Amino acid sequence: MKCPFRKTKCNISNFEKKITGIKINKYFFSIYKCKECGIGVSQPFLTNKEIETFHDIGSYRDEKGRRFNKFVEYFVTFFSKRRATRIMKFIPVGKILDIGSGSGLLLSILKNNGWTTIANELNKKTANVIRNNYGLTVLEGNINNCSIKKNTFDVINIAHVLEHMNDPFSVISQCKSILKQNGLLFIAIPNNNSLQSIFGQKHWYHLCLPYHLYHLTEKNLTNLLKKNNFEIKYVKHFDAEMNIFGWIQTILNFIGLKKDFLFQILEFNCFKKLKKSMPSFIFYYNLILTLIFLILLFPISLFLSVLESIIKKGGCIEVCAILKK
Repeated sequence: MKCPFRKTKCNISNFEKKITGIKINKYFFSIYKCKECGIGVSQPFLTNKEIETFHDIGSYRDEKGRRFNKFVEYFVTFFSKRRATRIMKFIPVGKILDIGSGSGLLLSILKNNGWTTIANELNKKTANVIRNNYGLTVLEGNINNCSIKKNTFDVINIAHVLEHMNDPFSVISQCKSILKQNGLLFIAIPNNNSLQSIFGQKHWYHLCLPYHLYHLTEKNLTNLLKKNNFEIKYVKHFDAEMNIFGWIQTILNFIGLKKDFLFQILEFNCFKKLKKSMPSFIFYYNLILTLIFLILLFPISLFLSVLESIIKKGGCIEVCAILKK
């Protein structure tokens, strides 16, 4: 088992089992916590090829890069604009690398505001969607294997990607190399020490097995950044895009409805597939209860999201750090 802070394989005795018995397809997953640094590691630790047997990453989106129905995509656009505004608050215009760009929407917003934009995508289908829709430059493959000159970027953005990577330590080291002095690094992650994770345990929506290989906390991430000469500018614990929905879906999972059912029916290509994958009675049972609880849980989830941000235990957090070489 590998801890990214040590960069070497550790004896199993250095880890303690925190969550166990999560069955997905033929695998039984557990999450082990490193006793030294506190980072969580998924076991079995799957390769990219093994993970793609669960879901082809490139099929997440349609030809326009959309992942959800039109109503949800409106909010996706709204929050992407807010993220772009946060970046431009620090640096009005510059050169940005977005690692794990998804649809490319964030970069397209920044490009329209005069930025030089570079996307990085592991998946070829997704990379082509970004090129075709926004005409963006895309580096394909693992960022550690991409040829990039030192001191190239003013900003690097890694939003909900670091936990998917098999070597997050090396990714941060690469960011240190290719960022300019006083360049900014924005990282968003699920917080494995949040109220959501503590309450939800194996039902926590943002646990996201088998896709999340590592399960980080604010302390893990900030320590990793400080070891690479980054100075923390802020840690944002309130994330309206991720945390309110995270609470709703976690509670729905906890009370026994089909896991992540609400999320799946919001995806553009999943509603019909989901309906065909189970008996009609079970589908409509989950659908009706989900819609009823959605109305009831929204104000509760909003309150819990505010509460966890006040006590610095947000379900998802954003860290902004400046490089001091």
